[in-house]
Amino acid sequence: MAQALACVSAHELGIMSAKPSSNPDPAFEAIDPWRSEHLTIRRRNLPHFDVPGATYFVTFRAKAELSPAARDLVFATICACDQRIIDLEAAVVMADHLHLIFRLIHPYQLSQALQRIKGRSAHQINQLRNSRGSVWSDESFDHIIRHAQELEEKLEYVRQNPVSRGFVECPDDYRWLVIKRITG
Repeated sequence: MAQALACVSAHELGIMSAKPSSNPDPAFEAIDPWRSEHLTIRRRNLPHFDVPGATYFVTFRAKAELSPAARDLVFATICACDQRIIDLEAAVVMADHLHLIFRLIHPYQLSQALQRIKGRSAHQINQLRNSRGSVWSDESFDHIIRHAQELEEKLEYVRQNPVSRGFVECPDDYRWLVIKRITG
């Protein structure tokens, strides 16, 4: 299913390497949110910063374990949002959570992008499960990546998440992982 979309898994592309990239991402812009005149802060339990042009590292948790079919749906939803509301750098969908690295596409705000991903995937998962109710925890963790080294660290964290959780020995073998930059 994901191959028909704009993004495909790293396994399908065969683009992963254990070495971090020596070239910074040309689309990445180092941003200190506290110095941005466009900073907007929203708060639930955690603060959520909106800054145009920022690269975000986002994590949210599932309320119940996601089956392989449910992970396929989430992965497809993320890929469907790529180049429409987000410029996706990386994503990994695990059984109980996911991580994303992306930039927002104007005029979307962080809350709108997350609502689209969480809402659409939850609707599809509920249809799959023949159930109702929320699939995702109410709040997500989001962080603005402030410099190129931090971007490399977060990309490697996302890449290694399936390995550290014991799902695969090599990130390339994990079906629900995409790193759009060629590293190595």
